[in-house]
Amino acid sequence: MLIIDCHGHYTTAPEPHQDYRKAPLDRLSLNGPPDYEDVVPFAKRVVEAFPDRVLWGTDWPHPNMKSHMPDDGKVVDYIPKFAVTEELQHKLLVSNPTRLYWPEEVT
Repeated sequence: MLIIDCHGHYTTAPEPHQDYRKAPLDRLSLNGPPDYEDVVPFAKRVVEAFPDRVLWGTDWPHPNMKSHMPDDGKVVDYIPKFAVTEELQHKLLVSNPTRLYWPEEVT
């Protein structure tokens, strides 16, 4: 199990319920800002490999960012590039976070 946190660090997950991936474009990019295109292939692979176990977030307010402040609006524009179907986008943004944070609401 692999977790990539909001700072781009990775670790293994000790508990099965922690088997979710978080991959912030602005923390993983070697090119950005404002271009995070180099991370799209990696993010796409993660989303396609773990469609039911991946989450997305902006990492706002971007703690510990010393070199730049990401434009969250531009980062959001990358979602359709790595979650290429409406189904994948819904899982990434709605159903997976709901299942992880509010499991009692899942029917």
